[in-house]
Amino acid sequence: MAARRELEIYDSYVWDYNFTLNQLSADKDINKELEKLVPIFNLYLSLFKYRDMPLEMIFLNIVQALETFHSRFFYGNKKRKYVESVMERFPDTEDFGQLKRKLLSTTQMDENCSYIILASRLNDLLIGNQNTLFYDYWECEYDYGQIIADTRHYYTHYGSSKEKKALKGKDLEEAIFVLSSLLEYHICLVLGIDIEDKIRQSLHNHNSWKQLEKAQIREME
Repeated sequence: MAARRELEIYDSYVWDYNFTLNQLSADKDINKELEKLVPIFNLYLSLFKYRDMPLEMIFLNIVQALETFHSRFFYGNKKRKYVESVMERFPDTEDFGQLKRKLLSTTQMDENCSYIILASRLNDLLIGNQNTLFYDYWECEYDYGQIIADTRHYYTHYGSSKEKKALKGKDLEEAIFVLSSLLEYHICLVLGIDIEDKIRQSLHNHNSWKQLEKAQIREME
């Protein structure tokens, strides 16, 4: 019998908390951070509060939450500061060429572009300082941040040329899982809580299920 994978974000019977209140530092005032997080939390709630919401809407909400989070907590939402940060973080590294294509793409560096584009924001959150937590989604030939951006653009600005680039079905469901994990990780960091081990284990379990499903599909062919 084939195993059936159920992503945690759709299980209304099991809530797995990222942290408890006693993990918050008694010396850290988080009121400012919480105020900035309000619209992000509201978007994040669609993961489990609105049970009948279509996958496409949940995906759009999570992408919007990540875009809003990055704009509120990184670089004062300034392109110049973002570019400077990338150049400072990755000078003369062997894989800078690949990172540069994802973080400082031709579109991002166009002189007519005065803002940080979505693909850059997503890749910036995934890569950070080359943290291996989301390694599978940035240390690869394909541009995961751009795939997510293309999918968002398809669902918000429909067009036949965009359709072939868009994630659908199981792939869209998986993207929601990965992006919600990315958001949870960074939200906890700004609150002074490191949940890296928890997220790493969650991603590991997720990838193990993926490999099992692929093996089962091959056996059935």
